[in-house]
Amino acid sequence: MLYLLNPLQGKIGRGRWWLMQLAIFVLVVLSLFATAFLFADFDAPAGTRNGSENAMLAMIIVGMIYMNFVTCVNRLRDSARSGFWYLTFLLPMVGTGLMIYFCGLEAGRTRQSA
Repeated sequence: MLYLLNPLQGKIGRGRWWLMQLAIFVLVVLSLFATAFLFADFDAPAGTRNGSENAMLAMIIVGMIYMNFVTCVNRLRDSARSGFWYLTFLLPMVGTGLMIYFCGLEAGRTRQSA
């Protein structure tokens, strides 16, 4: 599970990358349910949130982005790319497709020494 927290953990294969993406998804869904049940004010008007809910949602979003960044950087290292390729994943319309191809579909390759 250190692959979710440590960007310098090392190379990971496609299968482990998909497993980590599944783990991130499950953690986010469980966190959202916990936030809804622990911090929601059921007596408040519909469509409003209290400060604790907003803080937890912000922490969930930041945590999800960080864990995704860490797993993708570790996987990009396995495909002989630098972590800067992660910035291409932020491009609208093509970023998600590139991330799935580079991290989830493309087989790992080794760096060629000059």
